[in-house]
Amino acid sequence: MILSCNIKTFDIPTTFDHMGLRLTLYLFLILVFSGSISYGQVQPLSRADSGKLQSYEERYEQKLSESDFKEASRYLNEIAFLFWNHNQYETATQYYEKSLDLNSNIDNENGIAMIYNNLGMLYADLNRYEESLGAFTKTLATRRANNEKIGIISALINRSVVLNNLKEYDASITDLQEALTLAREMNDIAQMKSIYGMLSETYEKSGAVDESLKYFELYRSFHEKIQKEEVSEIQGKLNEESIARQLAIAEKQAKELEVLKKQLEIQEKEKALQEVDSLAKSLYKDLSRKEIELRLVEQDAQLKEQQAKIILDRNESLQAQQRLLWGIGITILIALLLIGVIFYISNQRITKKNQLLQESNQALEDQKAALAESNEVKNKLFSIIAHDLRSPMNSLQSIFYIIDEHEQDGPMKKAYSELKFQLANVSLLLNNLLSWSRSQMDQLKPHKELIDLTSIVDENIALLSPLAQSKKIKVSNHISGTLNANADPNMMNIVLRNIIQNGIKFTRSEGHVEVSGQYVNGHVKIHIKDTGIGMDADQCAKLFEPKLNGSTYGTNNEQGTGLGLYICAEMIRKNNGDIKVDSATGKGSTFTISLSKS
Repeated sequence: MILSCNIKTFDIPTTFDHMGLRLTLYLFLILVFSGSISYGQVQPLSRADSGKLQSYEERYEQKLSESDFKEASRYLNEIAFLFWNHNQYETATQYYEKSLDLNSNIDNENGIAMIYNNLGMLYADLNRYEESLGAFTKTLATRRANNEKIGIISALINRSVVLNNLKEYDASITDLQEALTLAREMNDIAQMKSIYGMLSETYEKSGAVDESLKYFELYRSFHEKIQKEEVSEIQGKLNEESIARQLAIAEKQAKELEVLKKQLEIQEKEKALQEVDSLAKSLYKDLSRKEIELRLVEQDAQLKEQQAKIILDRNESLQAQQRLLWGIGITILIALLLIGVIFYISNQRITKKNQLLQESNQALEDQKAALAESNEVKNKLFSIIAHDLRSPMNSLQSIFYIIDEHEQDGPMKKAYSELKFQLANVSLLLNNLLSWSRSQMDQLKPHKELIDLTSIVDENIALLSPLAQSKKIKVSNHISGTLNANADPNMMNIVLRNIIQNGIKFTRSEGHVEVSGQYVNGHVKIHIKDTGIGMDADQCAKLFEPKLNGSTYGTNNEQGTGLGLYICAEMIRKNNGDIKVDSATGKGSTFTISLSKS
């Protein structure tokens, strides 16, 4: 026994006036999708409906006492539908929920699905959209389990209406696309047309105007196709009516012919009974009879010819219609096959691209994790180097400076001086290596402020004066007054110290290194000029490139790493500045640094 249940559904009109097609569709869909459909006022039950209500309640109680839960549930559904028709939505909802409990106790899946469908409608009427969506989802699950394609399409469309009221347009589009796929499989033109219209409106609400227009054009095409089919059907009926009228005329003429034949027989009998008065009268009557017979023969021939022509025209019309239908059917089949192939190929490509993208993302994530771990190890390593090597190196430098100042001239004094210079070189090398390593890990970030470059030059000249004095080289600062720039003070300290120390390194005894600077067009220019050995064009071109163990020995065979000037160039760039060199072999070198004034 199948539980009967009254079902309502959201429907979109399937016929529109041609001139008002788009306006009508938009007005209807806007009302449905915005949840603003006006439902009637609550109506009291009429006397007849009150009688039905009392009858249904009595039958419900009787079936419940007999444990016939299906029948009891059916009467609850009748009561709910009665209240629903009178716009008493809350009361109708209560009875449906009560019926739902009965069906759940007996596992009546079909009955449960139909009740959830009705509850979905009622919840939507009451603007309880979340509950409405849950009810339609349960209906959809049952329809899927039973592979009821019509029921699945109906449930998907109902869900999409509710999702639009919840402004969940992407989920609504997903449901409508699935419903469209099923409608295509069933070749249900009317359903496809309705779904295209709903897709057009949903895409418009979501802001996808191009998609909305595409689906509206599909909707209009299907609407015109249906109209043409209806016109063809009406035309066919008219053709059949025309043929029927012609057959009726032919039948009428046949009856008239039969009447004429009977009249002829009567006349012949009358003529046989009458006396022939004269030969002329007899001849005249014979002539009249022959004319009548000839007329009858002619009419009979015309009637047969007309009937044959009507039958031939009808057969030709039917054959033409059959050929047209075959052509349309084959065209639709080919189009569906092409669409299916295109969808399959597209789906395969998308699946493959998604798989490759997932693999690439996973590889990137693995590399990112490995790089993060490597950087953490490097950071710890350089922190250890900075802490455990620079501190004792600075302490040793201080000790040797003190010894050098207090030691009297002699072999030990010379040894201490050489050790002091070597420690200075090693300390500078260590600082350069640490700065270079931080720049490679993108951790060397400038902290700009307005700094006095004159003071920084003075500090570095004082720091490097023992080295200069040991080679009898004069280092002088020709910057007059305060020279301000917007840069990182620590970085500028390293840059100036490296370039001045390089000038000392490559300048012979009795030479000198000069530092000068000035403002030029809103920028600060610093020049470090030496009278050293100079460089050729090839050396100048490669001067600011990293080259470990590629350094040139100084005039006293001082050794370096080749990283100093590369680090200087990196730091100048990080401070939005520029560094250039002008040099010639045997004529010394001039380094020019350009920085922003403010």
